[in-house]
Amino acid sequence: MLNTHDVAIEALTCYSITYQSIAHIGQNANTIYKVTDKESNCYSLRIHLSKNDSMESIWSEEKVIHSEMIWLQSLINDTDLVLPSPIKNNIGEYVTKIADMNCTLVKWVEGEQKQFVPTVNDAECVGELIGKLHKQSSIWKVPQSFTRPSFDNTRISQSLEKLKQLADGGELNKNDVEILQLAGERAILMMNDIERTPGNWGIIHADLIPSNYVFHKQEARAIDFGACGFGYYLFDLGWALSYTQRSEASC
Repeated sequence: MLNTHDVAIEALTCYSITYQSIAHIGQNANTIYKVTDKESNCYSLRIHLSKNDSMESIWSEEKVIHSEMIWLQSLINDTDLVLPSPIKNNIGEYVTKIADMNCTLVKWVEGEQKQFVPTVNDAECVGELIGKLHKQSSIWKVPQSFTRPSFDNTRISQSLEKLKQLADGGELNKNDVEILQLAGERAILMMNDIERTPGNWGIIHADLIPSNYVFHKQEARAIDFGACGFGYYLFDLGWALSYTQRSEASC
């Protein structure tokens, strides 16, 4: 069986670039390589293979990955955001299959990563980014074949069930899980009362933590759309706010 480096090398032969270097930079939900070509252009090659069994299989399905690329390309077309634009392979497809592994290639996005949102100015940049993503999503006509998961009551219930199983197996504290169970049930009740409209529900990034956007001058740039799906726009805002540092002056 090919290792991921061999898969990456073979996958690159399917694209019209001549790579100069390839470096492994991360492995979590996907295995990621930074690729530099002979003109010093940089790309991110993703092998949609998790390092553990924690990732649900749906995220590595070809039709789901293809749909992620479709939304990314539509964002490139409809906004002025700097994003990891998808690259098609030599036969005009976004997803390249090597040894039963799905691979994608996107342009590398330059910028500085931060552990949290440290300043008001940075928060404004993140807010502007989120606003542009959601504005495009609210008016975008989703293709009929588009397939991405929904972050709805069902996913909360599934997560709560997994937590219960871990607690029953002794891997998590039962008292802690009971608190999470109550919080989850309350969230489900609240979501049941919210009417879905184009103004509050659509395609969201769904993973806007600091490791998934970079800062470049006066701009925040989103990367890693691998968790995108249908959800309430507040979902993205909540993630971003949870990593905003509160200044001592506001305490």
